[in-house]
Amino acid sequence: SSKPKGKCSHGGPFDVTTETDAIGFGINKDNENSDHGSYHIIAAKIALVATMQELESLWSTVGNDNFGRFLGFHSSSLVIVIDTTGSMGPVIELVKELTIAIIEFTRGENAFFRPSNYIFSPFNDPEWGPLTITTDAQYLIDEIKNLTVFGGGDTPELYYHGVNEALQVCEPNSIVYTFTDAPAKDYYLQPKV
Repeated sequence: SSKPKGKCSHGGPFDVTTETDAIGFGINKDNENSDHGSYHIIAAKIALVATMQELESLWSTVGNDNFGRFLGFHSSSLVIVIDTTGSMGPVIELVKELTIAIIEFTRGENAFFRPSNYIFSPFNDPEWGPLTITTDAQYLIDEIKNLTVFGGGDTPELYYHGVNEALQVCEPNSIVYTFTDAPAKDYYLQPKV
């Protein structure tokens, strides 16, 4: 390996450039036994302070949630999948109440589970969707309150389409609640889901 003329070597047992210009044992401070090892602790402290300053700057720039995701601390999504076919008419108000209670449980500073986002996936027959993806719990509650049932006509519904759509966009290890009163018409999607 070559180095520019006059540049110091890193040093250490694996550095083959210590015998070329500039000749020397190297500038490394990798451990206390290095040629400049007496500076190891000082160099490590300076590196730590500089790293902390950079991370704090990034944190203040991107905010808590994005910084947490950068560090790999991302929470899961709360996914709600609801059958909106006409046969759900007798129970849709109960489903709305349960769903809103679940969402309310995730709100506030003392919430045990605070999802990174909320995903609502309605399904019907012959259609499903559209998805609602939001970080605003109240927005989702309002969507649920305005939910109406319609259509259907035959018993099996497009259950797996509704679930699959939500799973395509949710965070890993998400919590999924599904509400339906019918078997799946699209059972062929079960392995994918």
